[in-house]
Amino acid sequence: MAAASRATKHIIKAHKALKQAAEITQQKLDALLATNALYKLFEHDEKHPYYALADAGSQALKKFELLVAGVMDWLDGGSTIGEELDKAKARQVVDGTEADTDLDALRLLQPNLVSVADAAKLLLSVYQSALVAESWSSAAATKFALAEMHGKRNITKHQETPEVKVATECRTALRELKKLCKVLRDYGYDGSTVGKELERQQVMRGLTGHSKDMSIETLLAL
Repeated sequence: MAAASRATKHIIKAHKALKQAAEITQQKLDALLATNALYKLFEHDEKHPYYALADAGSQALKKFELLVAGVMDWLDGGSTIGEELDKAKARQVVDGTEADTDLDALRLLQPNLVSVADAAKLLLSVYQSALVAESWSSAAATKFALAEMHGKRNITKHQETPEVKVATECRTALRELKKLCKVLRDYGYDGSTVGKELERQQVMRGLTGHSKDMSIETLLAL
């Protein structure tokens, strides 16, 4: 399978998963503000872990769309991701299948060519945001944070009713993103690839006296 075609299949799946994670994490925050009297009626700060959760979900999706727009016109394997998205839409029309709103949203992105180095940085940033969302998505993580802030006895006073569960969507988003990362490592142009640029970033960290970035290590090890 051509590089662009293989990457596009994973881009569609990752976008769908990231969008669902962004939506459900925002719903969890909205539910807190709508159903909890402490947050509905009184002024409050944004230290509640749901804010970090919703922001990470939103940032992962936004950065992902910037990444897709940046690599959409890269020519690798005889075609581009933009062309492969159009082919996927054409197959839907020919087959008479139901329209895919996520595919349509990706096709509406305006290409904004980025260098391979910048694409590697964007990919890393997307992964880190998705990782933050996943780390905050479990009930245990948010309860621990709330206990630290307000005490164990007061955890329920700072939760939404009923509980909005987000762990499945956040785990799925991170899993699909990892699958895409594995494919994009070999994607690029002019003799460079995203994987080579990630390796270069890691080397530069060492040369400047910084420790290894564990997110880069994870992406390179996939």
